[in-house]
Amino acid sequence: MWMVKKSPDFGKRLCAGVLVFLWLLLSGSLCTFASAAEGTMYEISEEELTLLEENLSELSTVNEGQREKLTSLQEKLKASETRLEASERNSRILSVKLDWLSKELTEQTGSLENANRLLKEYEQEEQRKRRRIERQRNTAYALAAIAVIFCAVK
Repeated sequence: MWMVKKSPDFGKRLCAGVLVFLWLLLSGSLCTFASAAEGTMYEISEEELTLLEENLSELSTVNEGQREKLTSLQEKLKASETRLEASERNSRILSVKLDWLSKELTEQTGSLENANRLLKEYEQEEQRKRRRIERQRNTAYALAAIAVIFCAVK
């Protein structure tokens, strides 16, 4: 819907012009009937003709202004459509990138979870080795203590 700002007296002048035109058409006193070959003829005063010409000129000016505004709006619409198409292209590209990054994140999350699981397994294995070494050390200390006590008793 096109919004056009009109001058306040434009509507009054247009209405007056239309009323004068209708009055001239419907007025029987100003109309003279010519022969059938010449068609219908109307008589109007110079003042009425001047008013009609002024109204026609004003309407022509307004029409030209409207054409210029329409052309400007059409150019702006084309520019907006071009920007919209570019934005849609960028949106599709970004959507593809987002999908790719989402898959990449899923893969990296899986890799991190696997690495975490392997680290926990390694930690458990190291704890088992440490406990085994502690047991062996404690056993060696106990055997050494027994050997020392046995040697001391003899």
